Amino acid sequence: SWGQLLKTNGKTSFFANNTLSPPHLDGQLNDSCWQSATLIHEGIAVRVSHDEEYLYLGISVPTHSIHVNHEQLSPNTHQRDQSLDPFHRLAIFIDTDRDLLSSMQLQVTSDGRVHDSIDGCKNWQPTWYPAVQISADKTTYEIAILRRDITELPITSADKWFLSIRSVEPGMAIQNEMMPRPSQWTQVTFE
Repeated sequence: SWGQLLKTNGKTSFFANNTLSPPHLDGQLNDSCWQSATLIHEGIAVRVSHDEEYLYLGISVPTHSIHVNHEQLSPNTHQRDQSLDPFHRLAIFIDTDRDLLSSMQLQVTSDGRVHDSIDGCKNWQPTWYPAVQISADKTTYEIAILRRDITELPITSADKWFLSIRSVEPGMAIQNEMMPRPSQWTQVTFE
């Protein structure tokens, strides 16, 4: 598993294209920046694109694996860093230095509730925008993250990051693992 993760052209790696035209964040992956999807674990398909200002993620998850929250939304629904433990959610882990010891973590529910942290520390306050579209067969997340909130340096050709995307069940907390599992990570090489 480690060998596959570290290979640039391994089965657990893909390329992120540089785009001149950012996506319209509507939860539909029909913009020109979204090239072919890479299927990672648990039926999750991901696309990554970037420009000078933002990193863009396009993620499709089988709807049956992300339960839609039908609870009445309160006025505080979109408050940042609320506990999402009671909700089914998508968790995105970004490891820019590929050491698998620390990662930036973004979580979003199907109704747009968000939480962000670095290894559970809520002091990291990135600027990011999720759009969610739910259909009978898949739930699609289209996300823009301000690049300078991830890395101060511009993204250059041949940069490599690790990315992990997981569906998290209600009641489960995100925990850092002492020994990371390479099967949960994908290598992204930027073009």
